Amino acid sequence: MYAQVGSPHEAVLSCHEPGIYVRLASNSLGQVEGTYEFENEDGSLAKLAGSFQVDQSYLPALAASTQELIVLLSENVA
Repeated sequence: MYAQVGSPHEAVLSCHEPGIYVRLASNSLGQVEGTYEFENEDGSLAKLAGSFQVDQSYLPALAASTQELIVLLSENVA
């Protein structure tokens, strides 16, 4: 997305863990709309969901933060 500003793209981030969904979609104006859902694994109806919009110039920092979160979560799984 970041390398081709102005071209619509979509990225769906899948996770090994169930109940985590993230989608990013860019438009021709250089904006990115993200949606996310986090569902409880125990079968209850608990869910956290939302959306956000950012300019594509924020994508490198968003990618770095996401990578950091993945590392931290993987260190705490055991």
